[in-house]
Amino acid sequence: IKYISDYLKEYDIKGKTRYRFILKKIFKKIDETNSIITNLEIIRDKTIYLPHFPAFLPRIATVSILRKEEVGDFCFINTHLSYETKKARNLELVKLLKIIDKYKEYPIILTGDFNTNIKDPDFIKFMDKLKQFNIERVELNNKTYHNYGDPEFVWSDDFSKVSAKFICQNENCNDDFKKTKFSKTIF
Repeated sequence: IKYISDYLKEYDIKGKTRYRFILKKIFKKIDETNSIITNLEIIRDKTIYLPHFPAFLPRIATVSILRKEEVGDFCFINTHLSYETKKARNLELVKLLKIIDKYKEYPIILTGDFNTNIKDPDFIKFMDKLKQFNIERVELNNKTYHNYGDPEFVWSDDFSKVSAKFICQNENCNDDFKKTKFSKTIF
């Protein structure tokens, strides 16, 4: 955030990190925010912690009420949901609906990494519930998800190292993302 803020002097960057208390010190290097970067007037903002158990990583949503003279006040919500377990992600979706309900007096823009496929039945139900708040999904020309499918695992002869190869299945996937490799030394 510091690096970006040096280049965006006329913008405010809102959002707290996901770790609190002692965990903030322990996980400082891997902490993240779901920032909202804006040059609009900020009426108020808040970082809301989402339920994340049984997943390990805490998740958050950043909420900002912004004012644009031509359109009035509106609510911007940015989040990043769990990739670790479907159960945690579904709990986070329920909490997101409660957050949206709390701010329903405003037009709402909801963005984030939902870590799911748009064809997932639980995500379809979530999108259907968004319609009661006049929120609808906007198709992007550039997909931000990569649909890697199942990885191919390759073990070293002594089983001390494993590599996983992921191949993006999207037809318009950038060449940089066509093949992604990840290696991990086990011991």
